[in-house]
Amino acid sequence: MLYSIVYKGRVIVGPLAWAQKYFTDVLRIRHRITANIPGQAPEVMPYVIDQDTSIHDVVENKPEFDAMTQYLYGPLWDLSADVVVANYEVKEQNIEDARNNFRAVAAFERYKKEITGAKATIQGQEVTVDTSRDGRNIFVQKYTLMADGDTVNWKFPETWLTLTKSDLGLAVQAGVDHVQGAFNWEKNIDDQINAAQTAQELHAIPIVEPEPTPE
Repeated sequence: MLYSIVYKGRVIVGPLAWAQKYFTDVLRIRHRITANIPGQAPEVMPYVIDQDTSIHDVVENKPEFDAMTQYLYGPLWDLSADVVVANYEVKEQNIEDARNNFRAVAAFERYKKEITGAKATIQGQEVTVDTSRDGRNIFVQKYTLMADGDTVNWKFPETWLTLTKSDLGLAVQAGVDHVQGAFNWEKNIDDQINAAQTAQELHAIPIVEPEPTPE
């Protein structure tokens, strides 16, 4: 349950959960009112402190809204009954704020693409190259430290391979190409976001790929 303090016909605190110390401090510091507020919300509400001050149950009316392109404005208070009603209105976000929301989704989707792993054919076998950021660092560090005649045993998800420096270079290049492809995808999406002028145009951008339909 949420509560609000009403003082001289206007809401000065809330809506929030019952908070004895906070309520007491607000009344004492802001309005010089000494109130004996109980630790738990009373069963009978509103809780009257004096002729100007009382604590009321709050009912919030929050309409559905699109968090990517809209926001809730409010609360707009209705104090006509013992229960205080907090009404909210749906407002359109500034287009640049909405674009930033979509950019954040695009960056998250790019990261998911980035770390999914890359395929490389090494010694005639297709293997999966770890493209997580730690995994990429391990590949690059090992490749940098290897001499041309060195070999290294490497475990891929599919199999063990004994890699030459050239073999390891194929794995490194596959990872680089995969990661660059993910960033190229995000850049394309970002260009579309920048060009969008309306919420409808933003929502039309194919950022999140649809889930595959089960067969």
